[in-house]
Amino acid sequence: MRKIRIDIYRWMGKCWRCGASTPLVYPESEILDVQDPRILSYLTERFPWVKKTFSKKLGSYVYGNTCVECGAYQGWWFVMEEWIELKTYEKIFPIETIEVEATQEEEEYFEAWEDLEICPLCGRKVLRLVGHHVSYDPEDIIYICNSCHAKIHRNKGAFIERRKDRGDRGDS
Repeated sequence: MRKIRIDIYRWMGKCWRCGASTPLVYPESEILDVQDPRILSYLTERFPWVKKTFSKKLGSYVYGNTCVECGAYQGWWFVMEEWIELKTYEKIFPIETIEVEATQEEEEYFEAWEDLEICPLCGRKVLRLVGHHVSYDPEDIIYICNSCHAKIHRNKGAFIERRKDRGDRGDS
């Protein structure tokens, strides 16, 4: 069986509720979701602030970063946006890399690697592209990777303009 690589990033962020400085961790994987049990098992053992907590937005219990001062759930979407910002503009690097065994389904993804989609903004190969509305009237949708999509929403479109201006298609 193949191994799937997961890069673990850690930095200090600011809690949205109490404003305290709190550690945050984000696992980057081309295939796995942050709620994958293999990732969560590792994160909860290694980082005590990653806990099972209730997400009001999702209306269910999830595992995620919590503030070390007040216990507030920091939300994976917001942690991911901050990680993207740091990775893109401040060039942070993983603190460690772990590997997990690929499932049969993931093995099939690897075998179909040549059939993966290529993001037109960053040039990365991904399992699927997501639609982003450039405009609604008239409707204009571009299909890009999740990472670029998050960057666009974080920077309200400035990310696309910077990429176009530089002609940049390198790794994000």
